[in-house]
Amino acid sequence: DSPGSSHKPTAVDFLQETWINIDHALPTPVPRAEPVQAAPQLAVHLAKFEHWHAFDVARWARTSQDLWWLAPNTPPPLPVSKVLGWKRDHGAAFVLRTLDDDTPLGYAELNPMREDRTHFWLGHIVVRPDRRHAGLGRALMRCLLEEAFEHRKAERLSLIVFPDNFPAIHCYRAVGFTSIADEFHQFRGIGPRHRLHRMQINAWGYFEVHFETLHLNPSTNR
Repeated sequence: DSPGSSHKPTAVDFLQETWINIDHALPTPVPRAEPVQAAPQLAVHLAKFEHWHAFDVARWARTSQDLWWLAPNTPPPLPVSKVLGWKRDHGAAFVLRTLDDDTPLGYAELNPMREDRTHFWLGHIVVRPDRRHAGLGRALMRCLLEEAFEHRKAERLSLIVFPDNFPAIHCYRAVGFTSIADEFHQFRGIGPRHRLHRMQINAWGYFEVHFETLHLNPSTNR
């Protein structure tokens, strides 16, 4: 959850400053349980996030649990102004949409890490609630990976996720992310520190999954 002003520490700062190696807890990479299967091919693409999209995105955190997973530093309800402040300097915010409808179906940001502009952080990944469980999460992730690795020349991509957010973790693993570490954060300046998984994919892993998906579904046209 990124603070809205530049004089405060950003989520990228927290990612770089609180990372903890846990090779002792994850001695080997977590294998995928099954071959990566392509989600239903949906005619969707990334579009630039515009300020009016914030009104839709702010409504997608329908419950306190939704908001906790999405933006744990933000108490409910999620204000439009907070969504407008998520994108960091030098980063980019996107919505997922169909070719003929501007209604956003998903949202996320790609932000370069402060010390390494070939390493990107994925933030605030969310899909419109009434369109979940239909492959849109994987479609959004595939589009983001393509944008990062093929258009922004990223070498690796990271994100953090709560360990009890099983649908999100399954989605991220399905497109090639692996769990590499745990890190601990205190949110809203109070309470205990919470454990989150750091997940990562590098360029080699992306292209491996990309070509595997094409092999499984030759009709894929991204």
